[in-house]
Amino acid sequence: MAIVRTIILKEVRQSDQVIFSNVLPVLSSRTNLQWEIVSDDFGDVAIVDSDTMLGRLVADGFEKKGIKTIRIATKVDDVNSGAWLRKPIRPADVIKHLASLKLTHVATLVRWPGKDVIQACLGSSRLCSIFFRRSISIEKATEISRLPRDQVLLFIEKCIESNCMKISNEKDGSYPGGSMPGTKNTSLFSRLRRKLYSRS
Repeated sequence: MAIVRTIILKEVRQSDQVIFSNVLPVLSSRTNLQWEIVSDDFGDVAIVDSDTMLGRLVADGFEKKGIKTIRIATKVDDVNSGAWLRKPIRPADVIKHLASLKLTHVATLVRWPGKDVIQACLGSSRLCSIFFRRSISIEKATEISRLPRDQVLLFIEKCIESNCMKISNEKDGSYPGGSMPGTKNTSLFSRLRRKLYSRS
């Protein structure tokens, strides 16, 4: 199964959205990853048109969440920080830029979430035990919990809203003895780890 990488498009005009949609199949073939555009506010990469004040604020918000953010701007001077794409957008630039990204986002549960989060998310108790005080990638958490990826993302989003989880680009944490909760075969997860990070 291919590793899925998700892209959030915000404040991006329709013509530019079409460009991103058209280049994703090419990008997927070149990176051996499955790239998808998602409509929610949590993903691997946020691409934001920053030519307006609203766009700058949205981009700042994604960066504060720890989400890799690419700003689209007419002039380099209009970009305050981070990565950027210059307008007009060219498909070749999009492919080159996204293919070069090193996305190793990990999540860490810094404190136990409240009852509202626990009740809102399927398998929340299981996910709490996986993420608590350890930096774990979304892919690894999905594999360990055997929950749908969207449920893992929902849990992370709810925890971020409750200020009990942080996102960073650090390496995956390890469990005592090198094994994960609920696993019976440590070597299996070693192989999964090598597969997930062979591109880095």
